[in-house]
Amino acid sequence: MLGVYHGKNVIHGSMGLVARKTAEVYGGEPFSDWREAGKYEWVVSIVLEDLPKLMARCKHVWAFIAAAREDYKDHELLRALMLLEEGLEGWICHSQYTRDQCAKFMRETLHLQLALRLMDKFRLVTWAVDRFDWHDSKDRYTWVCPWVWVYEASKKNTYHHQVTGRVQAIAAQRGWPMRTIFRYDNLAQRSEADFPNYVMRPKVKRGDYDSVLREYGAFLSTSSHESFGIYYLELLQTGAVGVFEDYEWVRKLLPGYPLIVQRNQIVPACLDVMARYDFWRGEVKRMTVPFIRERYDFERHAREFRAAVRAPGETSGDHDRAD
Repeated sequence: MLGVYHGKNVIHGSMGLVARKTAEVYGGEPFSDWREAGKYEWVVSIVLEDLPKLMARCKHVWAFIAAAREDYKDHELLRALMLLEEGLEGWICHSQYTRDQCAKFMRETLHLQLALRLMDKFRLVTWAVDRFDWHDSKDRYTWVCPWVWVYEASKKNTYHHQVTGRVQAIAAQRGWPMRTIFRYDNLAQRSEADFPNYVMRPKVKRGDYDSVLREYGAFLSTSSHESFGIYYLELLQTGAVGVFEDYEWVRKLLPGYPLIVQRNQIVPACLDVMARYDFWRGEVKRMTVPFIRERYDFERHAREFRAAVRAPGETSGDHDRAD
C-alpha cells in the first residue's frame, strides 16, 4: 500500500492538497508521522528533510518536490538529492519550472556525470487542478489578491499592494469602483491596517471555494516564482482575467497567455482589462480555459504518475517511463 507523507502542519494548505490528491490517484493514504512509514509498502514524501527517517523504515521511498526550488536552501536541496545515491527510488517534480530549476542547480553544482546520473532518476509528473465552472456573470471592478499569505520573498506583497493602490486611484478618476479583496490566512506579524488598498477578509475553507471564486472578476500576480500555480488556474477557469508580471514560472505554466507583461506595463494592462473586459474574458475563455482543462486534468496526471513512478514488484515492462 502507498503512503503519502506530508509531515506536520501542512495538511490544510496547498501541500496538504497535493498529499491528499496524490493518495487518491494511486489508492493510498496520507500520513503525518514519519514513524509510521514502516507499515507501507512504499512511500511518496512531499517533505524533503524527513527522507532519511522514512528511508530507514520503508524500503521504497520516492521524493515529491511540491514546493518551489527557491524555497530550499542550497545545502538542503543538495543533501536531499544525494539520497538518490543511497537508495531513494527517485524524485517527482510536479511542474516544468521546478524541474528545470533543479536541473540547473545540479548542472551548476555537481560534476557532470553525477548530475546526469541524478537527473536520470527525476520524473516530471505535471500537477493538475480541480475543475471549476465558468461563471457568465463577473464584475470587472472586483479584483482579488491571488494568494492567502504575506511572503515578500516570492509574492512581493508590498509591491503588489502599492501597484494595486496606483491602479485603484486611476480607476477612481475614471469613475470605476474598483476594489481588491485579500482573503488571508497568515499576515506574518502584520495587521489588516498595513493593507489599506485591500478589502481584508479571512480565508475560506476549500469546500466554499466555488462560491467565492464566482465573486472575483480579475487578479494581478506579481509573484517571482511558484511551486506550481493552482489558485491562478482555478481563478482563470471561472472566468477571472489574470494579469501576470513576466516571470519564467508563469510562461511555463501558461505558454502563450496574452497578459504576461513587463513591470512597467502592469498598470496599463490592469486598466485595459477593466476598459475592455468583455474582450479579455473572451480571450481567456477561448484560449486559456480549454488548455487548462486538457493540460492540467487529474486523469492525465494519474496516467503520468503511474507511468513515471514504479510501485514495488512492477517490472520495466509494466509501464513506460515518463520523460
